[in-house]
Amino acid sequence: MPSWNDGAAKHAIVEFVRATIRSSSQFVAPEDRVATFDQDGTTWVEHPIYSQVLFAYDRLAAIAPRHPEWRTTQPFQGVLTGDKDAMEKFTLKDIEAIVLAHTGMTVEAFQKIVQDWMATAIHPRFHRPYPRMVYQPMLEVMRYLRANG
Repeated sequence: MPSWNDGAAKHAIVEFVRATIRSSSQFVAPEDRVATFDQDGTTWVEHPIYSQVLFAYDRLAAIAPRHPEWRTTQPFQGVLTGDKDAMEKFTLKDIEAIVLAHTGMTVEAFQKIVQDWMATAIHPRFHRPYPRMVYQPMLEVMRYLRANG
């Protein structure tokens, strides 16, 4: 974990792995080892908003021609006009409506749309492609865990 400081957090991870892979009271059989990570703020960037929501916002413009009523209906109008004040006030229900607007396609079609977006979209705050918007220390700890079973 080269980018980690040589401090308490790194030592705790190393010691935890050591204790669980060797014969000890903390040993965990390989088939029972599971590591979980929450995606937001741990494995990829979550600001100014979750990447999945930014994807949904970007895609809304592509499907908007089939929904002329969105030009005058919130939350769609806010996204389509780039009204940041309106978007900052969106509720979870508003975001859910935007995400649900993307239904009605096959899994394969959706995967292709996401792959195309990931290949071209640029993060609005950091001005980098989304595949580069990850946290290096977390990638390193995941590699370390995998390397140690």
